[in-house]
Amino acid sequence: MSYVTKPVPLMEMQKEKLVSIKAYESDLEKLKELQKLWSMRTQQEAVSKLVMSGEEVINLQRNLLEAQNRISQLEQQLQQRQAMPQTEAKELVESQPNQLVARVEHLENLVTVLLKKLEDGQFPLTTQGITKSQPPQPKEEEKDWQSVPSEELRKMKARPAVEEKLKRVFQAIANYNDNVASSNDERWYIGNVTLRELSGANGQVIADWINRHQTLVSDHNNKYSLGQYHNKRHKGKLINDVISW
Repeated sequence: MSYVTKPVPLMEMQKEKLVSIKAYESDLEKLKELQKLWSMRTQQEAVSKLVMSGEEVINLQRNLLEAQNRISQLEQQLQQRQAMPQTEAKELVESQPNQLVARVEHLENLVTVLLKKLEDGQFPLTTQGITKSQPPQPKEEEKDWQSVPSEELRKMKARPAVEEKLKRVFQAIANYNDNVASSNDERWYIGNVTLRELSGANGQVIADWINRHQTLVSDHNNKYSLGQYHNKRHKGKLINDVISW
């Protein structure tokens, strides 16, 4: 018994048109937790994985039902053969020693694996047959990104490095607005553009960071009534000209 669930390639997912969906607030929070757990850049990727996981559950349930039905059939055959006349049964057993029992045991083991996968929430995106779960790999020692000098950090593109970049860039702008700028004419609205110009990070990654730190970013902008069009008053001046990190 085997089955294959073909995942949707990332490039195909990116070509699809994005649409808006409605969700309960509690479900959205759970989606954000899964997105962080799966280390995904966007909520679209997390939703796609949830959809594929749901399809995997259906496949597992279908295979579980088929296995249970097959076990019932084999058990009936075993009972029928046990009820045969002794001589006929002996000839059958001698010609196929323990074959039927082995097949029943194999299917029972298969059902056990399927049930365990359902209980543990293990839904591999591409699966062929049932394979033994791999032992957890030891985690690599985490790097202390806070101790990395900014000059070195600017050259790094790893996701943890980008997270640290955005944290420092945000702090640099907030510190400038709080302690250097004397009026709103000198302050900068903190958004995707300003963070991208200072950090050099990808806009999609920055959008995800802002989404996860929405309260922090909004509180600072609201403190000085800075709106998304506020930076137009700087008349072409680049934020890199006045703020560094």
